[in-house]
Amino acid sequence: VKGGNVTLEPLWLEEELESKSVVFASGEGSCHQICNTGGKEWMCTSEWFAHLNRCDVLRAAFPSAANCLEHLYGRDLPAFSNNLGSLHGGYVMINSKFAQYQSGCDAVGDHSQRICACRKRVVTDEEKDMNARVSKIVIRQLQELEIKIKKGAMNSKGVHGSMNEFWATHAPVDLIDDIKSQRNTFIEAPRGTNCFDACQTAGLACQRHWFDVLNNCDALKAAFPEHTQCSTDFYGRDLPAFRPEDTTVLVNKEPKTYAASCGG
Repeated sequence: VKGGNVTLEPLWLEEELESKSVVFASGEGSCHQICNTGGKEWMCTSEWFAHLNRCDVLRAAFPSAANCLEHLYGRDLPAFSNNLGSLHGGYVMINSKFAQYQSGCDAVGDHSQRICACRKRVVTDEEKDMNARVSKIVIRQLQELEIKIKKGAMNSKGVHGSMNEFWATHAPVDLIDDIKSQRNTFIEAPRGTNCFDACQTAGLACQRHWFDVLNNCDALKAAFPEHTQCSTDFYGRDLPAFRPEDTTVLVNKEPKTYAASCGG
């Protein structure tokens, strides 16, 4: 692809090639998953799909292709496949309706190999520190909640007048103070380890009430920047959590019935 006769606009795309901050990869699954195989610092970048959506580029990427099909469309294209029903041999396929069905990093093809542009993410020292990342998001969320309480949209006893025992006993300003004074620290429990043991190993004590604060997509995305999606379809005492198999952060959709536990 880099050696092809492709005019790149804007010019910073060409600079990315020269600096090797972007690489091209192919495989089965979504481009998020394909890029992540190179390490957590590599992420799919959608800006390149328009430039990869060309027959000459796809033939360079998949030299075994017998032909290029230009009548198909879908968010999982451009791609390569050797399983197209009555057609024999391998074919590369461009997205013929790119404007209507823009290629997506999360799309997965049916019996096809996607071509993806993977950009190396620059990770700052703060981003490397889970506690700093999560604290920043949680403080912002608690500050927004405090404003709503003061405006009367919510009150410390509930939402729109309905009883909420958590906020009745855990004022946002008190939780913010716990974070800023470093009385509270967010850490990641190794897989197969519950929060009680993970905290004890770090010389800390697990506090169950923080699960309610962390049980939202934004907080979980900050904790696990390698995520590709957030799901609110599951419940359990071991949630909220991160599922590495498909890089999904999981919100507990039934936190009252299945309250998160330090031992979960």
